[in-house]
Amino acid sequence: MDVPAGSEEAFDLEQYKRDCEAEIQQCLDVIGRDTPEGKALLLEWEAAKAPIPPPKKAEAEETQFIDLRLLVPSSLHRRTGPSPEEQTSLERSIEANGLRDPVEVRPRDGGKFEIISGHRRAEAYQTLLDGAKTQSERAKYQAIPAKVRVGASDLDVVRWGIAEDLIREEFPAADAARSLDLLRKLDPTLTSAQKLSDATGVALKTVQRFLQLLNAPVVVQEAARVGVTLEVEAAGNEGAHQVTRKLELMAAIEFSRLHAAFSRKESRGNREEDGTQLEPPSSSAVKASDSEKPVAIEGDGCSPEGAQSVADRKTREAIERALKEKWGFREVKRYVDKAIAALNGPSPRKVGRRRAAFRWQEQRPQVDVARPDALEPSQKAELR
Repeated sequence: MDVPAGSEEAFDLEQYKRDCEAEIQQCLDVIGRDTPEGKALLLEWEAAKAPIPPPKKAEAEETQFIDLRLLVPSSLHRRTGPSPEEQTSLERSIEANGLRDPVEVRPRDGGKFEIISGHRRAEAYQTLLDGAKTQSERAKYQAIPAKVRVGASDLDVVRWGIAEDLIREEFPAADAARSLDLLRKLDPTLTSAQKLSDATGVALKTVQRFLQLLNAPVVVQEAARVGVTLEVEAAGNEGAHQVTRKLELMAAIEFSRLHAAFSRKESRGNREEDGTQLEPPSSSAVKASDSEKPVAIEGDGCSPEGAQSVADRKTREAIERALKEKWGFREVKRYVDKAIAALNGPSPRKVGRRRAAFRWQEQRPQVDVARPDALEPSQKAELR
């Protein structure tokens, strides 16, 4: 049922509710009130008419039960949505065991609450509420346990979100990198990896790796954040099917090294044999080059059309092979090391210091017979 068109002043909410109820009553007369469909429709209508209750205190300190209709997602949230399988698993866990960790929220205008952490849990609660068959089930999932953080700033929201998310091992590295980047923008004093580590409680080495991912080329960031869709053979005779796989953090850093090596090789190829630089690139080429800067931090991880370089293409081919064959970190590193060594060519032969024409070793004279003219007069006298 659509909301009638017109200005807010002309819209009579009570009359609209009465009209909706009349339509629902007609529908119930057709399908029957005692049918499963009729009972479900009547249950949903009764829940929709019920007023939204204010938050009520739970047993735990600072924890309240807040109606789902009062929650709004945070614009500062930087986490990639879970897969359908992951979300379904979370819903089943909550249904079987309840919610072990309350969501965290902060008060907003109009009596609403912005979610600081727990977007997936709130979504799971909403799904369970939508699927409820009885009034008791609806009452169970209508309100969610939440800790209210009064006075929380945007900086607090990002910092707390990072601290909680990074506790989970499955938290995507690309999302963590984007969150750290947002934190730096909100707090300009966080100018180093050490300061970011102190502000979030994340290990310094881990922060440094996330920052490396921030500087990775777009093709690597895409593979880490969005993933790569591959054609793989199914077990048995079921044929090929598509799967999406993502790069792990350490593998992404290795493929960044490979991309840099390809880029250096490509740059050397743009020079003539005498070492002079070729003609300057056109303005369109410059724009394409500029557009290849890492964008996974701000955008959706998609590179512009036509902006793919040779280094991008070759790196992506290597990433696809690694993901398709399920390489571990050691296999990735071994492949990248060999590829870079091949790109650099054989190392120049080391030339040692030339041997002296005459010297004493263990009271025995040693003479380079191929260089008699290099002997000094005193050395020749000793040989006599």
